[in-house]
Amino acid sequence: MKSLKKVLAFGLAVSVLALSGSALAEVEGTCTLQGGDATFTASYDASANSLTATADGAKAGEQMTFLILDNGTDVTDIVADDILYIDQKEATSSDTSFTGVINLARVTGATTEMLAGTYPVRFGYYNASGDFQIGLGNLVVSDVVAPAVEGVTTDATGNATAGTPLAITATVTAVGGASTEYTWTVTSAPAGATATVTNGNFVADKIGTYVVTATSTYDSTKTATKTITVVDSDPTLTSASIDGDTAAYTDETVTLTGSFVNSGKDGVTLTWSVSGNATLSAETGATTVVTPTATGDVTVTLTATSTTGVEVTDTHTITFTERPAPQQTTITILWGDVNQDGVFNSNDASKIIGGITGGSKTCGEYVLNEVKNTILWGDVNQDGVFNSNDASKIVGGITGGSKTCGDFTLGEESEVVVPAE
Repeated sequence: MKSLKKVLAFGLAVSVLALSGSALAEVEGTCTLQGGDATFTASYDASANSLTATADGAKAGEQMTFLILDNGTDVTDIVADDILYIDQKEATSSDTSFTGVINLARVTGATTEMLAGTYPVRFGYYNASGDFQIGLGNLVVSDVVAPAVEGVTTDATGNATAGTPLAITATVTAVGGASTEYTWTVTSAPAGATATVTNGNFVADKIGTYVVTATSTYDSTKTATKTITVVDSDPTLTSASIDGDTAAYTDETVTLTGSFVNSGKDGVTLTWSVSGNATLSAETGATTVVTPTATGDVTVTLTATSTTGVEVTDTHTITFTERPAPQQTTITILWGDVNQDGVFNSNDASKIIGGITGGSKTCGEYVLNEVKNTILWGDVNQDGVFNSNDASKIVGGITGGSKTCGDFTLGEESEVVVPAE
């Protein structure tokens, strides 16, 4: 090992990302021996976690030594404890190329764990001329981020047409060389619907709302969801209409019902608006109630809008007026014609007796012993009571007795003023 102190500098381009614990390592570049007649290269085998240095033009049968020294070692004064990794080979009589392999999982002759830093590298061998060659380089060790997926993102929403593919994408943010691949799954769909995602293309056969989820293949706990609204491929919303009264008093309300004609699969939303002196009970839905705030014409508009964007409207005008003041009326009554058959005779007395004894009390539009048009019907003698005396009054009038009944006269027509309600 004394020949190791013979130093001939050369450039060794080696970059190692990490070498301890479960870390990874990586070597970049080549190394060329300077001042001699041979060259060597360095490489890293991730599966074996080892560095390899190979020298061409070496002398057969001679020894080769490959060392990695502790961080901060004085390369002019190496002792055994300075050596972190070592590999020595004895060439055969036919060898002209030496290869040294250092297993980075093994530390020989040192107790110090390899941490981030710069480590001297020594490579020594005899060339074909028999001269011992020594190369010096640096091994740069740095910490590396462990492979991980930080997250998955995608657009929150999207729109598609039934039966037509929609291209969807997601982005996987990864570090440390973790895979950015992901898969799509349909996680929510309308009842009876069929939906798939193939090669990034979403296809659904029915209208409605679907949810698809992108999942990292490296870390299945990292996901992102996207809501897709599928609409009808052939929108056929053609008309809207309003049904309801066209005139009312200002103390009344008018209920309007909306409808539409749509033979497609797309959903339809109904909205209402009003112009004029009135308010609406609802601005969406199939019905609304119009309440006037003053007299005049009120125009209500119904708008039907499909999920595919088709819009149709209808208007409805209502004229609101003040309710007229109630008016009194005058009616003509043949007094004593109790049964309302148009004749005053003994049958009217019989009707009264029948009503008193359990017979029918109905007399045309009147009812015995009930008030109508300010008259207690059947109270022929106008004493305020309906009883058998009223039948007697009729019989007396027919047989020559008095026909006067208060303001009325038996067998004569009289006008009755009915006040406004």
